[in-house]
Amino acid sequence: MAHTLKNNSLHAFSALVKHAQPVKRKQELFRAGDRFDRLYFVRAGLFKSYRLHEDGALHVTGFHLPGEMMGLDNMNNGIHSEYLEALDTGSVCELPLASIEDLARVDAALVIQLMRTISAEVSREKDMMYLLGKMGAEQKLANFLIDLSNRSHKSGLDRHKIHFGMTRADIANHLGMAVETISRILQGLRDQGILTINNRDIELTQRDLLESIAQHGSIMSTSQKNRANA
Repeated sequence: MAHTLKNNSLHAFSALVKHAQPVKRKQELFRAGDRFDRLYFVRAGLFKSYRLHEDGALHVTGFHLPGEMMGLDNMNNGIHSEYLEALDTGSVCELPLASIEDLARVDAALVIQLMRTISAEVSREKDMMYLLGKMGAEQKLANFLIDLSNRSHKSGLDRHKIHFGMTRADIANHLGMAVETISRILQGLRDQGILTINNRDIELTQRDLLESIAQHGSIMSTSQKNRANA
């Protein structure tokens, strides 16, 4: 969020935010049941949020990239319902909720922008979960990759490259798929030349074809696209 602010707003925001708190891999920023008293912004690294159900089942609810806001679960009642964990070494900025009132006195427009950022993030997560619930396995993974690519690009990274800092098990859990299915689809996309994989780095070599799978569940030919657009 900070990179979109004008100078005066940036100074006001910077004065209230606790900067560059280092985090270690596997470190938890909060746990279910902790008080909701601050917002987090990813400065560096990768984070995952998850919740534990009464039967002990773990559900990965999201992944958080540099530049993004975290810790928006159960905001209405002031108690976290999820866990937030660092997947690698990184750093976060913290904005105590108590500071937002001070922020409103300094720059009301900035608070409005903050609320819009929160609303946009919540909407994005809801839209993604709704779409994924209606898709087949290959389409789910294609949408997940495109979403990661778009979000990485917003933070200044190459939109054709993705760093897979999360495990395939976490991805499978998040998408409601088997790990073997994730591996099979990735291998298929690689065999078709749609992407390349180098350890945990993925390059979208034919992004247009991946977008076709994300939208239609398959690679559409030129004639099919023309008929769909007619």
